[in-house]
Amino acid sequence: MTDAAPELTGVRRRWSRGGSLRLRVVVAFSVGSLVISATIAIATYAICERYLVEQRENALLRQAWSDARIMEQSLAADDRPAAISSYETAPGSKALVNVDGAWFGTSVGIGRSDIPRSLRTAVAAGAPAHQRIRLDGTPFFVVGVPLPSENATFYEFTSIAPLDRTLRTISAALVAGGAVASLLGALLALWIARLVVRPLTETARAAERVAAGDLDTRLDKYDDPDLALLSDSFNQMVDAVQHRLRREASFSSDVSHELRSPITTLAAATELMRRRRDQLPPDMQEIFDLLCADIARFSQLVEDLLEISRADAGAEELRLEPVVLEEFIRHYTDRLDEHITIEVAADIVGSRILLDKRRFERVIENLTANARAYADGVTAIRISRRDSMARIELEDAGPGIAPEERALIFERFHRGSSAGRRGSTKGSGLGLALVAEQVRLHGGKVEVLDALTGDGARFVVELPWRSV
Repeated sequence: MTDAAPELTGVRRRWSRGGSLRLRVVVAFSVGSLVISATIAIATYAICERYLVEQRENALLRQAWSDARIMEQSLAADDRPAAISSYETAPGSKALVNVDGAWFGTSVGIGRSDIPRSLRTAVAAGAPAHQRIRLDGTPFFVVGVPLPSENATFYEFTSIAPLDRTLRTISAALVAGGAVASLLGALLALWIARLVVRPLTETARAAERVAAGDLDTRLDKYDDPDLALLSDSFNQMVDAVQHRLRREASFSSDVSHELRSPITTLAAATELMRRRRDQLPPDMQEIFDLLCADIARFSQLVEDLLEISRADAGAEELRLEPVVLEEFIRHYTDRLDEHITIEVAADIVGSRILLDKRRFERVIENLTANARAYADGVTAIRISRRDSMARIELEDAGPGIAPEERALIFERFHRGSSAGRRGSTKGSGLGLALVAEQVRLHGGKVEVLDALTGDGARFVVELPWRSV
């Protein structure tokens, strides 16, 4: 018992966690319907069998007692062999008589050996007895009656094949009825499961749309009070999330705008001071350079925040222009003092697609800057087409990105867990978030994989191939 309990608990836990809810409802309902149908069928059969058998056996017992009295009278009045040979049994019955140790039968094919020993012993002891047996596959009801006045015993064999066929017919009907009831139960369970699971499915799909960024998604109000509570709670939750995101976006935008003016002023002042940098003492020159770098980084952070705020507010629009993809990328990489191999699939050389040049350049710029900061720059760019998507792969030869961090590095302000690697303390944590946002606006996606060569990372950008 101690070993079976944990195993049963584990089965229940796996059943509750695994598989479709609709499937579990259908299976549970079907099994319950099958158990109920089987229980009713077994009980019905038992009652019918008991009633029919008792009625038939009581009738056969009365008939056997009557026939035994007739045989006893015939043995007392006539010559015994003549009385036995002239005795006529009812249709379907056979009689066997033991007189003074001699056995006489009313028909050929039945003899002393056909009577069970226990039945012969009971009747020989002076007590009437009966028993069901089978002879050559046919069921018989045997009744033994002692005839002490004639020193004889009387046995009557009556076929109960009709009763056996009736019981088999009842059994088959109950099995068929149970199967039909189970099938109808399964169909009813499927219909009920569909009604029960539909609100959950609609809620799950709505949650997926909300998670994908469609915050205008709402559930229709259900008439059922319990389901109405579900839809109202979901809609209130989305309202709260939407309101909070708008507040956060508004706050980020306001803060960024407020910071932009002083940062611009500081940048202009440092630019003026840069002209007289050589007049500063050496230690002040180093401090001045650090100040300039920090102001530039801070200015870039403010610009990134403003762009993300505009995207959150839905104020960003694509300005699509025809672009030869490989020429656009070569033109950008030529401005970098880096050796980058560009590979272009032969079937798309010279092809034009529609892109927002400014946004796409920001994608390439942020990815190359990210690789420059953590992996000594991009080593190869591959351009190809897969189905209806343009595919741009930027590969580096850095330390790579751990699988558990790949889904996180495109989140805002994510900094990873290990210093000296992507997402650590370098940068603002907005560069890759902006890449994901710009790619999303184009209707594409971005992901990071292992490099095809070496231990580096490979950023894969897929954009819809909008032909000109």
